[in-house]
Amino acid sequence: MDFFYYEDCEYSQIVLNTIANLGIKDKFIYKDIRENKKFAKELINITGNETVPCLVTNTGPMKEAINIRKYLVSKFSWVYFKSFRRAFFWSGESVVSALKK
Repeated sequence: MDFFYYEDCEYSQIVLNTIANLGIKDKFIYKDIRENKKFAKELINITGNETVPCLVTNTGPMKEAINIRKYLVSKFSWVYFKSFRRAFFWSGESVVSALKK
């Protein structure tokens, strides 16, 4: 998936933080439209404008940080939970008891 953003955009940061928190950084091609003008032109060709953040999936472009965040959580939260569960398995503590704390 391609993620169009720029570093100073607070809405892009919401999505970047979600990606980091879910531990899925390797799932994306990051395209900073201010660092590389080719990325800005590519985004215009896809969406008709330079509005970021924009996530391009196999079903097309997705805009609005909240919509992208919801999509990522619904698609990838199992990856986060799986690693969370594995961490507690190795510590000898059950996930259920850890979540009750």
